[in-house]
Amino acid sequence: MKGKCGLCYQEAELKDSHLIPKSLYKRIRSSSESNDIILFRSDEASAHYTSSQIKRHFLCGSCEHLFSVKGENRVNRECYDGKDSFEFRDRVLLKGQPLNIYKVTKAAENFENWCEYFYFAVSIIWRASNWPDKNFPSQIVLGTSYEEDIREYLKNEAGIPDNIFLCIYVDSDNKPSSLIHFPVTAKKDGFHIHSFYIPGMKFSLFIGKKARGKIPFERDDSRCLAFLREFKSHPDFSTLSNRVANNYNPKGRLADDLKKKKGN
Repeated sequence: MKGKCGLCYQEAELKDSHLIPKSLYKRIRSSSESNDIILFRSDEASAHYTSSQIKRHFLCGSCEHLFSVKGENRVNRECYDGKDSFEFRDRVLLKGQPLNIYKVTKAAENFENWCEYFYFAVSIIWRASNWPDKNFPSQIVLGTSYEEDIREYLKNEAGIPDNIFLCIYVDSDNKPSSLIHFPVTAKKDGFHIHSFYIPGMKFSLFIGKKARGKIPFERDDSRCLAFLREFKSHPDFSTLSNRVANNYNPKGRLADDLKKKKGN
């Protein structure tokens, strides 16, 4: 399909771009006994099995390649694989003292290639803010003051924009979460926090002039921090789990399977 690329603005053959990289869906399937993916849609308050992925003709081949080599490839290799491998967590922990929310530590001292994780997180949030699908509404708004700076950064034409910081939360559980959660936003006084989950990890991107002075960046000069956290015991994850359990109506084969389980 010919069209204007969403990132470089050049007329080109557009690829079938994914909001969340295709490779990460395989991580979910590998962790499921039935090989099924359950999609929860907040706009419909529904849950159902799906084989589809959120994708649209959006980026040209060159920009897709840029996203892959500057972030996606490494993150996909090192996130939780749904079974027994979690290279990112193992590599960080081998550096010495485990990271946690109470001890703020410079990311550059604890894991290499943090710029690739930063690029990956920014690319996902940027995609969500520009996603060309009215049937998949996104609440992410970057604003004109950051939109162009981020686009130039993603095109590899500029450095990391000012007033953007990243927290990476790493699931410490023996069996990490295989959840993928599409980006959501929280508005704070003078900044926004845009967050999403991939298997074993949560990314929270802080954007705004007042982000530097807020926890956890108030005592650190890094742009990217990593923390070890047991997702299942954390209030944020519990809130998400309760919402999924109580606020979504199962449909189709998922509804049938749940009825069978209750019957047993």
